[in-house]
Formats: sequence, C-alpha cells, structure tokens
Amino acid sequence: MCLRAICHLLLILNTPLLPVMQSIVDEGTIQLAVLLAQRDTSHVSVYWDFLELVTQVAPYHSDVLFAAHVPRIIFSKMVRQGPNVHKFHNLKKQKMSMRALSALVHERNGPGTAIDFFDKGHGMACVFNFVHMQPRLPKVDAIGINLLMELTVRYPETVVRMCSLGLIHAVNEIIRRDFAAHSAGVFLDAVTLFEALASDATNLRSLSMAEPYGTLRLVMQRTMVTHTMEIHIKAMNIIAALAKLHGPVQRAGAPADVVTLVLDAMHSNSRIHVQLAGVCALANLVHHWRNVDTIVAQEGVFCILRAVNDHPGQRGLVLTGLDAIGSITSRIRKNSALTLKVQLEGRCLIEWLFHIISDDDDISVLRQVLKVFSDFVVPSPKMRALCNGLGSITEMIRFRQLDTRDKKEAQRIVQLLRKK
Repeated sequence: MCLRAICHLLLILNTPLLPVMQSIVDEGTIQLAVLLAQRDTSHVSVYWDFLELVTQVAPYHSDVLFAAHVPRIIFSKMVRQGPNVHKFHNLKKQKMSMRALSALVHERNGPGTAIDFFDKGHGMACVFNFVHMQPRLPKVDAIGINLLMELTVRYPETVVRMCSLGLIHAVNEIIRRDFAAHSAGVFLDAVTLFEALASDATNLRSLSMAEPYGTLRLVMQRTMVTHTMEIHIKAMNIIAALAKLHGPVQRAGAPADVVTLVLDAMHSNSRIHVQLAGVCALANLVHHWRNVDTIVAQEGVFCILRAVNDHPGQRGLVLTGLDAIGSITSRIRKNSALTLKVQLEGRCLIEWLFHIISDDDDISVLRQVLKVFSDFVVPSPKMRALCNGLGSITEMIRFRQLDTRDKKEAQRIVQLLRKK
C-alpha cells in the first residue's frame, strides 16, 4: 500500500483506528516511508506524503517513529532549502515539517523518548529559522508558537539551551505580529510557554532579561474583551513570578499599564481563580513603591478587599490579600496624597474590614486586620471617627481564644481607636 493511499485512508476514517495503525507498524510501512523520504529531494510529493503519515501515526506509535530516526530525516530535509527558500513549495514543506515535529513533540511520553534539537543536523536552528521565516501567515505563526511551547513544556532539559539560542525573542517576535486567525490559541501557547519558564529560577531570570512585559501586555490587551480566563490567569501568574524574582530591596517596578491590566482582569472576572491570581500578582508587586502608586491611584486596595470579601472561605486568598493591603497602607503612611486617596473611601474600607473579622475565625486573618487598623486607621483622627461611628471591634474579638500577645495588641488598638 503506497503512502498516499494510507494517508488518504486515515483522513477518510477521520479518527484513525488502532488496528489500522498497528498494521502499518507491523508491516514495516514506517521503515519503507523512511527509505522513500531519504531519496532525492526533488521527490517533493513523496516527502509530503511521508510527513502526513508521520503526523497521523504520532499519537499512536511515536516510539516507532523515534526508533526510525524520523526527526533527523525531517531536519535534514528542512536544511536543504537552497536559494529559493521563500518559494511556495519550500514554505509549504517547512510548514508541514514543523507540523509533523509538533505532533511528535506533543506525544512525548516521559524522558525515554527525545528529539535531539542540538545534534549535527542543527535541528534547533531549523526551528528558529522557521519561526523567523517570511512571508508570514497566521497558520504558520500558530504552528511555530505551538511547537516552541510543546518543546518548552515537554523537554525541560533543553530549555536553558533554547533560551540561549533566542527562544524568548522568537516568542516576542510572533506575538508582535498582526494576525487575527488562531490568535486565542497562539496567545495561550505563549503564556503557557512563559509560565513554564517562570517555574524554574534559571529560566525565570532569562525571561526577566528578555522584555517579557511587552508580550504579556499584548496578550492581555488583545484578550480582555473576550474574557479569556485561562490566558489571564497564566499571565498574572507570570507577572507575580517576575515581581518576586529578586529580594524586596532589589525588586524593580513593573510598567504601570501592566499593573493596570492585572486590575482590569480582576474587575472583568470575579471567579476565584482569576481573583487569586490577581491578588498574588498585586501582593508581589507592592514591594516596589512605583507599583504601590499605581495600585492606589487605580483603587487597587478596594479591588483586593472586594476579592477577599467575595471569597471568605479561600484562606490563601484572604491572607495574601490582607498582607498586600497591610503592605500598601504601611508604605503610604508618609505620602499624604496616597493616604487621602484611600481615606476618601474610608467608610467602605472599615466596613469591609469589620465584615472580614466578624465572619472569619482564623487568628491569622485577625492579626492581618489588626495590622491594617494599627498602621492606617489609628494614626488618622478622621479614620478613627469613622471607625467609632460604624461600631467597635471589641465585640468582634471578645469571644476569640487569643494568646497573650494577640490580646494585648487588640486591647491596645481598641484603646487608641477611642481617642478623639
């Protein structure tokens, strides 16, 4: 059975049947296809049939394809482009080659199978040449970014070398392009790739030095209207990791519009996973004064409090949110403009804090709320007056089992709040 007939059969079946796949392997069809594909490069149609077969077989017998050195053959064909690399048939050959490689990478199962993208065939050079190739087509970009994402996620042992060869630059370049088709999938692949980099300290440093905020900005801006929750969550997780990269003293401020995009994402979607990702990002961003300015100026304090108030049973979110508010109010005490900005909504702030400690029995939550009262409410006569007008925290903490230290702190704050 010729390669074209086999591929045609698989396309008719739509979902390839396991017995058909097994017969292809048992009859040595893969080995025959390899021999045919290694012939003269002028036999373009044979090579295309070979790639189609590889793409169809990969989900079922990738081990056989690896054993037959299929990736090496694909790379060797991609390298032999000659001076007419941008002609249609060569562009199509590159596109189909990358799709076949994507299928192989996607089906990798554990460390036992591997494509060596750094062999003498210059495999990784082929990957990046494809990504940078002109003319550009949306489908080509989609295949390229998907392959880079799959390589990053499934071959973590090669990521450091990929970064050194320009992995992050390639992603940034694709995201800057103007394309509409397949955009959601491309954006999701991009943030998934960055998220994988952010999970490793070495790769996170490489990411931080490669201007990642431009890509994150474009991804979040272009998907804000469609409310693509998974993309926003991943993007905010990456922002949180970048903000936490260095110690508090060394942390740099993020671009103001990136902080704004985090707040916009939290405003546009109240689901717990979005709110948690946003609060964690803001909690790491508040370690730089410039970020605090932006957060306060755009009512980020109340955005955090709303998330805490709306999800009282989520202990991690509540504690992280209150810690962020405590850091913000502590930092702005000496800045009269920012303090006034928060105090203008002081009644809402105190009401929410009262609501939190009245509904939550967690001592850790009580401590965080008392810290905000101590740092921000007690020093202001106006805030103390608001607090006394809304009620007393005495009744809220009276029946709690407090240790000596917490009891003394609570009593001290109660006494200070009574001052005129």
